[in-house]
Amino acid sequence: MSKTATQDEGVAGDQPRDEVPLDRDPRWAKQFGDFGEHLVMYIVGIQKGLKVAVVDHAGADLIATDRTGENGRYAISVKSKTLNIRRRETTIGVESRLFRFEQRDVEHLREFADSFGMTPVVAFVIVWPSVPQDHPDWIKKQARYVKDGKTGFKTMERPEIGVFIVNLDDAIAMGQDASFPYVTAQGGGFNFKFEDVYFEKLIADPRVDYTRLTLAEMGPVRGWDRSA
Repeated sequence: MSKTATQDEGVAGDQPRDEVPLDRDPRWAKQFGDFGEHLVMYIVGIQKGLKVAVVDHAGADLIATDRTGENGRYAISVKSKTLNIRRRETTIGVESRLFRFEQRDVEHLREFADSFGMTPVVAFVIVWPSVPQDHPDWIKKQARYVKDGKTGFKTMERPEIGVFIVNLDDAIAMGQDASFPYVTAQGGGFNFKFEDVYFEKLIADPRVDYTRLTLAEMGPVRGWDRSA
């Protein structure tokens, strides 16, 4: 089984350290990408009632349509990210909660969608870790958030997966409008922000489809795994 280590293990002082699996499989990036695509396929197919298929093509990962084929055909680009816990000597936090959809991503998705007469759509799959709730710095962060009159602090008591699905044209339009701080223009692409300060407004936006999956436990595998 994978052990947890830190990228900068052995470096003294206040050097930030991301917790990552020490012996992650070389195919992990591909496997995680496949997981994200199939999770979105499940949500779009089962929860939204569309017909959906994996296409594994430059620009799009999934295609979907309503069951009659009359009300919409969609090309979906899926981007997946696992957030790492960032530790220093006395502090703890989670890495930047931002996903950049580059200009080339926009161009490839739009080219695919135009070629097949589809609407371009982007899906972001984000895996939040669980953070030790008794860590003194995490307790202070929560207290400071409340003191500043803010709401929406994610305590991250349990691992969680969030799936955001948005029409590409809507995302670009939001990025060009300063009144939507959770999506900002970046070159020919955009930054999709899901930090705590923006989170409630983000998921309340009718143009953003949000699905949350909360995991009760992610402990060591037992029983069948003899290496555990």
